[in-house]
Amino acid sequence: MASGGMASNLAEKISRDFLSCPICFELYDDPRALPCQHIFCLGCLKTHTGKTKEGGQFNCPICRGETTLPENGADGFPPSTYITSLKDQVLAADEKPLNCDSCLRLGETVDGTHRCLDCKDWLCHHCKKYHSSSKPSATHQVVTIEEFQSGQYVEEIAKRETVFCRLHPEEPVKLFCEPCEEPICHLCTVIKQCHKEHLCESIPYAVEEKRKILLDDLKQLQSTTLQNCKCEIEALKDKEVYINTQQNKVKKDIVLFCNGLIAYIKQQQEKLHAEVDTTFAIEQDKLKAELEEVTLINCCITSTTSFTEKLLKFGSDCEILRFHKQLDDQTKLLNEKSRNQRRKHTKPPMFLFNPNPIIHTELTHATVGYFSALTMRAVLLEKFCTQSPSDVKMPYLTGISLDRDDNILLADCNNQKVKVLQKGSGKLQAEWSGDGVFELNCPWDIACNNNGDIAIANKGNDQVLVLDSKFKVKMALKVEGCTGVTWLNQNCLVCLGQIGIVTVTVSYNGQKMVKYTHDACGQLLFPDPRHIDVLPNTDVVVADWLKGACVLAENSKLKFTYKIGDFGQTWGVCVDRDGYILVANCGNSCVSILHPNGKLLSYLVPADLISEPTGIVAYNNGNIAVAEANGNVKIFKYYEN
Repeated sequence: MASGGMASNLAEKISRDFLSCPICFELYDDPRALPCQHIFCLGCLKTHTGKTKEGGQFNCPICRGETTLPENGADGFPPSTYITSLKDQVLAADEKPLNCDSCLRLGETVDGTHRCLDCKDWLCHHCKKYHSSSKPSATHQVVTIEEFQSGQYVEEIAKRETVFCRLHPEEPVKLFCEPCEEPICHLCTVIKQCHKEHLCESIPYAVEEKRKILLDDLKQLQSTTLQNCKCEIEALKDKEVYINTQQNKVKKDIVLFCNGLIAYIKQQQEKLHAEVDTTFAIEQDKLKAELEEVTLINCCITSTTSFTEKLLKFGSDCEILRFHKQLDDQTKLLNEKSRNQRRKHTKPPMFLFNPNPIIHTELTHATVGYFSALTMRAVLLEKFCTQSPSDVKMPYLTGISLDRDDNILLADCNNQKVKVLQKGSGKLQAEWSGDGVFELNCPWDIACNNNGDIAIANKGNDQVLVLDSKFKVKMALKVEGCTGVTWLNQNCLVCLGQIGIVTVTVSYNGQKMVKYTHDACGQLLFPDPRHIDVLPNTDVVVADWLKGACVLAENSKLKFTYKIGDFGQTWGVCVDRDGYILVANCGNSCVSILHPNGKLLSYLVPADLISEPTGIVAYNNGNIAVAEANGNVKIFKYYEN
């Protein structure tokens, strides 16, 4: 008799985990394969799909892929003869005691010493001699128990396995239909009409090509896709550590800042902690979802790799042909999922705690700082297309503003008109291109004051038009090549003119009060200005295509400039209610937010959410509206009100 150690050799070569159902964790009982090639016991599948109607959808317990339940329920899923065969071999190798099957048929019990790989019979020494000398079985391969249980004949056994036709159960499979991608028997080529006209190859000939495809798929999964997925998991884990470290750091900064303050300030401290936890919870949820997705992809890759390896090593030619198409499709799907996940990977956001000085002497009005979505990524709320039926060209938006009711005002340079979009819905409310006396010619910018008066930078006609809320022209001011306009107060305008001339004008009489062109060294302040706005302290903010975002003081001195990289390509700029500067960078397709002192706080809107922003305006509720050159307007939430 073989020793227990030798009897376990075969089981060691074929992992029992591979032969165990992922649901019940027992050896497969009537294994059935789903289209995704995950295999389960028939009974387990019936339990799992118990509430699913025939023809309905259910999720694979492993990969969560949607699967259609056949008309006859779980019984309609094809049996996995490949798994059944492997299981029988492992169980046969573990059998004890081993009795000679020939002697058993004669009513005798004799220990077996050999195994016929063709008949699958155990033979004693005496019966083995007659089995090998008998003409019907003379060509059969007979091996010793030790050889059989060592596992060295697993591949030989798989090749000798007879697989029968799905449509003609008594006929062995001999051919492979190329167009149908299906192993068939000789009767199929005679009875089934489609196979009569199709190219059918012999199993040994057809399996070589399919084996090569599966080997290539396996190589790609092992050498590239699996490795990339592991790297992505490590990167996400590093990101998780970084976020946790940043979370602790921010909370420590807040605690240190608040330690010296009295009870009221400590209440503010707890409020700030809650904001931090909420913000980081969102990031953690995003990270958890990404990690779960990548881990799931990794699990699918691992299971597909394991199945393909075992199929190529232990499967029959027919089984390889039967599964190669599904495995090839599964490999392509996993490769695509892995590539898509890598494209999603972004650098972690920057987190900041920004302390503010106590701005009032009364304690009840004190502030210790803030931690808000200003330092995070803005969230897209709405998107509007601004093309109207009367447009003769595609819209090209160059300016954006809000009226007293928060309706959106747009300057459409291509169509020589101003458009008004309704608050909330984005529906076109009105259009204005002129009144017969004053006509728009390349309108470049637009601004509205609290009285409802609208100023339009009419670049093509070298003027600024001042209209009332009903679009009746109140005044036309001469400003050569005007590209930007904003209100300093209810009565004064600040305009951008030709070659960067900044002019402060009294709107009701057109008197020019101040003009800025060059700095103290005689250098031109703004070589290519696009838009303009004013800070609460009346400093002027200019968006210049070449220099970036610039803040100009009353003495013609530039306080600071900000641009991305070597090329500014800044188009739009605005100041929000708290004095923060929002910059629309057209060349790099992003929106940044700056502290009033010029320090970059965050890239609010990255390039994957916006395309060529040309104008920007801030609401009082923490939202911004951004105009894109292609005619779209997008609304973002960038901090909680």
